[in-house]
Order: sequence, then C-alpha cells, then structure tokens
Amino acid sequence: MKIIFLGTSGVHHPLIAAHIFLGRLHKPDFRFVRGFCDTYHDESGYPIFIDQDQDGNQVYTLGMGTETEVGYKSIKNLADLVGYPEGELKLKTISIPGERLLYYAAKIPKIIGGQYVNQYLSSYLIGKEFSRIKEEVDELRGGLTH
Repeated sequence: MKIIFLGTSGVHHPLIAAHIFLGRLHKPDFRFVRGFCDTYHDESGYPIFIDQDQDGNQVYTLGMGTETEVGYKSIKNLADLVGYPEGELKLKTISIPGERLLYYAAKIPKIIGGQYVNQYLSSYLIGKEFSRIKEEVDELRGGLTH
C-alpha cells in the first residue's frame, strides 16, 4: 500500500505526520527529521518518498499548495478513473492552523533569512499542533487493514 500525507507543503506538517506514522517521532523535536523545511524537495511537485514501514507500506508526503482539498479529490478521482485497486492507496490530508503562513514563509528567499524564518515559524506552529497531528496519524493507523 502507498500512504501519502498531503498538505500545503510536503516538508512541513505532512513530513512530521509521516515520521510519527513510521514511529520515529514521539515528541515535538524536529531537529533530526531529515528534510524538515527543506523546500527544495517540494519544488518538483512529485510525492516525496519518506520510507517503508514494518508492514511494507510505502510512506510519502506531497505538497499541494493552498488547495489541498482540491488536490486530494483530484488524486482520489484519478486513482478511481485509472482503476487503481481499492486499498492500495491511502491519502491523508494533514492540516494545521497557520499552514498558509508556513506556505508563504517557505517562499521567502534564503538570502534575506527565509530559511531561518521558515524553520522557526514551522517548529513553533507544528510544535503547538503536535499532539493533534499524532492523534490524526493514530486514527489513520487504526483504520488500516493489514
């Protein structure tokens, strides 16, 4: 199965959700999360492969910009249209208050401190929502059939 965590960016809150899902993140300390706030990975528009879980599920993140619900519906409808087997693709939108602010902060050029602003703001906002993100991930995990 392919599991894709969707959000405004694939390297912010969806990345944190993916690491929680994989059992690698138990507290809001993002210093060692590979790729956190690295907007270079989002530029291609392709899903970002994070890793495979113990059951063989492939875990991805995908940044959808400011229209995450439209992106979710588009992917779901396309999977249905091309006959992708039910149960082989699980999409989970991860949304937090201030996610649009993160989206725009990530666009600030590095030369004027954009990376610092991006990391500071992201760590703060996602840290505040960490327990709720964890609850959403646990809910997803509970709904998966093995």
